Amino acid sequence: MTLPTALARRWGHLRFIKRQGAHEYSAECPKCHDYDHVSRHGHPDRFRMFDDLKPRGWCRRCGLFAFADDDRRNFKPDPAVVEQFRVEQLEAERRRRDEAERAIGLLQKDALWLRWHQEMPTDAQIWWTEKGVPSEWQKRLKLGFCPDKAMWFDGVEHSTATYTIPVFDTGWKLVNLRHRLATPMNGCKYRPDRAGLPQALYLTDPENPIGDYVVAVEGEVKAIVVRVALEDTERVSVVGLPGKTPSDELLSRLDHAGRIVLILDPDADPATIAARWRPRSRVVRLPTKVDDALLQYGLRRDALRRAIRKAKPE
Repeated sequence: MTLPTALARRWGHLRFIKRQGAHEYSAECPKCHDYDHVSRHGHPDRFRMFDDLKPRGWCRRCGLFAFADDDRRNFKPDPAVVEQFRVEQLEAERRRRDEAERAIGLLQKDALWLRWHQEMPTDAQIWWTEKGVPSEWQKRLKLGFCPDKAMWFDGVEHSTATYTIPVFDTGWKLVNLRHRLATPMNGCKYRPDRAGLPQALYLTDPENPIGDYVVAVEGEVKAIVVRVALEDTERVSVVGLPGKTPSDELLSRLDHAGRIVLILDPDADPATIAARWRPRSRVVRLPTKVDDALLQYGLRRDALRRAIRKAKPE
């Protein structure tokens, strides 16, 4: 991708440029090249560039710090400036955490997800069943239906019906609420209930801690469908990853596991994520999404269990 003009003159030649936020970009560090770190995207990302206020760059690995308009050879900024920047980053992270805690608190207080579950009409229950989620699992995981949810797309408010997915941490602590749009908009199928909610692993067994044997798939619905398919097998924790590039913080929650099997969508890169836990990790590759394979293309449950059992490292 192309950097904003304020950054491009100095760092536009760098490899692996990726947008990380409204005013934040990452790339390979021009000094250390970040050789000992591979991000969840599969490339170096510890060199961060910011185009708000005073455009600048900072490497989290080697400590390189520079302003975009200062090209002096061997320039070393004032240590006080570097320290101020570090403090600003810590403060920004604190604000993100506070916003997440407030959003979760409001979500728990409103308890709309519970009403949407209790009042779910029959046709919505049928929809969930056709998606591979039997009635008993709908009840267990408190899935629901919202008849009228306001959503913003490209600055315009829309109203749509949604199928609701509360996300619980261990002990049934509500940490997110996901909406599956009845009619996808602009290619978007899923949205969080409100701004500020943090990404979270989807646990199909919130009563118990994540175990030693983990099967990780992409998304909440796929996780439920796989959990149903593995219902009669040996003890296994099935978790849903929030997209193709979950954060290091979320992935670290699986670091304790003795065996981790990844079943991601065909367009994902499971090998990069699996490298985090090598040699304890395994990958199952399917030609289509795992829920479609089970529901539409004839993948038998015993075949999926066998593929998981015999999965190889990558």
